[in-house]
Amino acid sequence: MNKERLEWVISGLNQHALTETEDHFVKTALEDFDKNNALTERQEKRLENLYKEKSKSIIHKDHFSF
Repeated sequence: MNKERLEWVISGLNQHALTETEDHFVKTALEDFDKNNALTERQEKRLENLYKEKSKSIIHKDHFSF
């Protein structure tokens, strides 16, 4: 994951309420990226999945709120 993609995913996640565990993971991933200029494959997948999960919850919430 490059820096631009990471920033885009993080900005999207910042629009959602994260659990304490999710927030800690995001902060740790950012620190790791700053230190290593890269994330592990596992971190990338987890960030992408978290982003998708949070995005779906907003779509469903908007769709069903009349």
